[in-house]
Amino acid sequence: MLPILPSIPMELKIWDPIGGGQALRTIDGHERDIYAIAYSPDDLLIATGGWDNDVNIWDAATGNIPLLSTNADETSTVNVSINKL
Repeated sequence: MLPILPSIPMELKIWDPIGGGQALRTIDGHERDIYAIAYSPDDLLIATGGWDNDVNIWDAATGNIPLLSTNADETSTVNVSINKL
């Protein structure tokens, strides 16, 4: 799991802690500040929650647009659980 932190409002950066602390990629998609971040147990997904009341699920490897985006009124935390089919 790579470190991930808000860098500026509405944006996350995924950091390389070994290779000089460089940002590997940026995740951008919230309309307001991000206040909740969680990796899935397999480190493949990142869930974010923002003051825009959106909860987004991202591809951790690419940081691509949300795989899922939903409006969740008054959400203060996010957690990711993967269920095998």
